[in-house]
Amino acid sequence: MVSGNKLSLFLDWFFWVLLFLISFFSFGLAAKRPFNYVTIALWVCLGLLFLLRHDWKKRAYLDLFFWISLSFLAVQIVSFFASCFERVPTTPAILVLCNLILYEVILDNKIKASNCLTVACFGCIVFLALFAFVYRYEIIHPSFSQRIGTYFDNQNNVGRSMACSTILLAFSAGRVKNRFLKILFPISSAIAFYFLLLTGSVSALLSLTVTFLVCLPILFKKRRMLVLALELIVLVGGLVSLFTVPAFSYFAERVMHMLGSVGLAKSAGDGSFQDRFQGALVGFRIFLNYPLTGDGFDSVVSSFFITAHNNFSEILADFGLFGFLFAESLFIIPLCALRNGKWNDGRWIAPVLFFFFCFQLFLLCFNSKLDNLMLTLCFASAFPNGCYPDFLKKRSIKTDKISIQ
Repeated sequence: MVSGNKLSLFLDWFFWVLLFLISFFSFGLAAKRPFNYVTIALWVCLGLLFLLRHDWKKRAYLDLFFWISLSFLAVQIVSFFASCFERVPTTPAILVLCNLILYEVILDNKIKASNCLTVACFGCIVFLALFAFVYRYEIIHPSFSQRIGTYFDNQNNVGRSMACSTILLAFSAGRVKNRFLKILFPISSAIAFYFLLLTGSVSALLSLTVTFLVCLPILFKKRRMLVLALELIVLVGGLVSLFTVPAFSYFAERVMHMLGSVGLAKSAGDGSFQDRFQGALVGFRIFLNYPLTGDGFDSVVSSFFITAHNNFSEILADFGLFGFLFAESLFIIPLCALRNGKWNDGRWIAPVLFFFFCFQLFLLCFNSKLDNLMLTLCFASAFPNGCYPDFLKKRSIKTDKISIQ
């Protein structure tokens, strides 16, 4: 932002404070009352900031992100009407509007989205500090068979936040120039991974593992063989530790029960895994009955006793084929643009996007504040001048190292 007077300078700082607070609450407090209302109030303030700072003589960025998000919102409304006004899609509709506001503020004021993600890292670190304070005894005296994190949300959602923190901080460390941050970010990333193990979220741990296994060899092409060898060593060591170290017995038992649920092991089936699998099947059946518009928001819960626990199935069931295409294109477009350009420029964007794309197999993402925040920031980072239909024809991003004094 270009500050011409004290008011402009104040509004500049006000934006960064808002983004920091939104990031902090999105990582762990947004689902907890009354902090969910505080989060909404912060987004309202961001919207007011956009209205105040926008140059109304200048056209807004009506690019692919804008039209796809608006189309997804329209599909939600159509699905609501088609389901005879049974369930109002309040949360996903509000999140779409919040995404649009943040995206327009970033592009309208020529803000570097990379700096926005750095501020999000600070919000993440403060959340990790709060988590450490709340669970200080359990962290000092860990018991991996007793999952923690319910103070903030269910353990899988907290595990998602910890996995996202691990990836975001690890890859952001390679971009910042400040020496202190180069030390702080990797240490915080390791702490977030430790907290992830304490939450006992197998789905978040599996998504994180797949993300590193897939992204690292692509990002480090010149040392691909070395990276693959190191990954193989870590993977084998992790598997051996999983089934030999007593502290990890909980994870080993869960994995064996999951394999038993699909007939790949002799152990008893995992009840939670079976319920989630059945929920996903229910979602796909609903989609087959209502392929175009879906059966409305929370359709799986109304037919089954839990959500689909699968973002693909839930979106298809709730909003139909068009809603699914609009929602998933927001993941696919920046990943395609990054693959078309130079991965080294997007090494800090792609892993975050890929993680949330993988995590869709295990939990809902379209109504998660953290997922939507990260998706918007990554999209704005991939397309600093807006995303238009020719994004595949040229290199779409150009990033510089962040300089934070």
